[in-house]
Order: sequence, then C-alpha cells, then structure tokens
Amino acid sequence: MTWSSGARTAGGVAFGSSVVPGASVPTVVTVSRDFGSQYSVDHGQSWIDLGEERFWTVSFLSATVGWAAGTGRISKILNATPENSDR
Repeated sequence: MTWSSGARTAGGVAFGSSVVPGASVPTVVTVSRDFGSQYSVDHGQSWIDLGEERFWTVSFLSATVGWAAGTGRISKILNATPENSDR
C-alpha cells in the first residue's frame, strides 16, 4: 500500500473521514472542527462543502445513513449519496 496526496480540504485539519459504502460513485466525507464538512467523489482531488457544522468524527453504515459527532452532540446523516444532495 502507498499513500498519494489529494487536494487540500478547505482551510484546516481534517479530524475524521469515512468512505460511504454502497455509494453510486466512490465517495468520501471528511469533517473538521475548523471548517465543517465536505465530500469528494473524485478520490480527494476536489471537495464539495456539506455545511459549516463542526464535527470530530464521521462514520457511515450505508450510502444513505451515517453519523457525525462533535462537542456535545451526535448528528445522523441521511441520504448521503451525492445525487441526493442539495449541493
């Protein structure tokens, strides 16, 4: 296994990331306490904002449900596939 560099996320350290299993295209979501959350559908070469809520960790059960946790809260993420996103 080798590491390769992707595009930088928007302004800060990524605190957690998760591949979205079963997504129609390979999708990864990253979260941060610095910049909110973003996702990528091109293997990390570019990132699309999901929102400014700050989280420390993220995990997905399937392409349509996951969880993100931050200071004092846990949020459920529904319809996580890019084709169902408003963005």
